[in-house]
Amino acid sequence: MNKRYLAFFNNLGYCFTSKIINNEKDSLMIDVIPIDSQKKIQINDLSLDSRSNDFENESAMILDKFVTFLKLNSHIRITIFANQVFGKKIEEYLIKSGIRDDRFSISFSSSPNVFYQIN
Repeated sequence: MNKRYLAFFNNLGYCFTSKIINNEKDSLMIDVIPIDSQKKIQINDLSLDSRSNDFENESAMILDKFVTFLKLNSHIRITIFANQVFGKKIEEYLIKSGIRDDRFSISFSSSPNVFYQIN
């Protein structure tokens, strides 16, 4: 039986990164990126439930950790790059979780991946 683990890095002064590890043999390599970086950083493993169109449990856990990162670093503003469906869902999730809408913007893209960049 394969076990799944959520690994994340969420520390003051560094960007949020996460990764779902499917078994003990998967790599635990996670990039540690200083918060002053202008890089686009992927938010890995986000998916929607096909029936409800809400985030799956693992995705909600990842977004909860991302919200913690934003609250820990309350001085930063970010841009989220996502397709229209994910962008709108992430916007709703962040606002519902107490992140003010002036702290982030959504830039819609055609990519299936979700990224964020600190402004």
